[in-house]
Amino acid sequence: PLRSFEKPSMPTNYNDLRDALKQGFERGACSSLTFRRAQLVALVAMLEDHKDEAVAALASDMGRPAAEAGGEVAVSIREAKDAASSLERWSAPEPKPVHLMMQPSHAAVRRSPYGACLIIGPYNYPLMLCLEPLIGAIAAGNATLLKPSELTPATAAFLEKRIPAYLTAEACRVVTGGVEVSQALLATQWDFIYFTGSPRVGRIVAKAAAEHLTPTALELGGKAPAVVLSSADVGEAARRIVNAKALNVGQTCIAPDYVLVDRSQHTALVAALTAEMRAMFGDEPHASPDLGRMCTVGHFDRMAKLLAESGGTQRRGGAPPPGR
Repeated sequence: PLRSFEKPSMPTNYNDLRDALKQGFERGACSSLTFRRAQLVALVAMLEDHKDEAVAALASDMGRPAAEAGGEVAVSIREAKDAASSLERWSAPEPKPVHLMMQPSHAAVRRSPYGACLIIGPYNYPLMLCLEPLIGAIAAGNATLLKPSELTPATAAFLEKRIPAYLTAEACRVVTGGVEVSQALLATQWDFIYFTGSPRVGRIVAKAAAEHLTPTALELGGKAPAVVLSSADVGEAARRIVNAKALNVGQTCIAPDYVLVDRSQHTALVAALTAEMRAMFGDEPHASPDLGRMCTVGHFDRMAKLLAESGGTQRRGGAPPPGR
């Protein structure tokens, strides 16, 4: 007869994993500039050795065109190289003047790592926005637990597979999973938390961090209007707006959300935007190989609902593709 097994329960916290990172940090495993540089060089090697795999993962998760996905990999490589070449300058004491009453003495600012850090990555740039804060954490001498977004499983699997093969366990460990994993991670006390995502989830992260007085960096979404003045070159403005908005189909924190245009330019700008979109993506944008896709059906439906309820007139677009 078949035996039944219960699904392993999800941990309520990650204290053991945090402790392992903390112990390595306290032994000084991450402190030397030689170690930090070696980890950053290894991260560059990982991305260079497996660029095609990373690009394929981004295409699977986001429908990203090869050029866009390759750009995300290239930016991460550049950041790691820049950090590796800047370690001495960043870590050097910064001399400060001393008040006459304190003479003779010397003062300097010395930058020290926090310890065991948690990074929770977003879905919109699931590779770059996991690796960039990781690069900073490594460069500063921290030990890091990285949690990629569950909405981009192929990229999360890439990071979970490749990072342990290139970076030491003292420098970085990767945990994947859904909301319940994030909740358990936030129930754990960290020395620093770096979160990229929405203001709604940012409030949850901030509240959890406040329980332990944990310092945080919250990179949250906002609004980014484009302003077109009466003196603007309308054609150039349209090209820049469409380019910026079409990158990752608008799933970028600094993508233009709306346009403020001088009344004298309104008609010309609408015509120029319409022409520019047709020139870039044809009459059926959803069929264009140069346009990415929304991350999930839920994200797509939310955008469609906003458009339907906007009360505006649709000048460009088309029917949603099969399966959206």
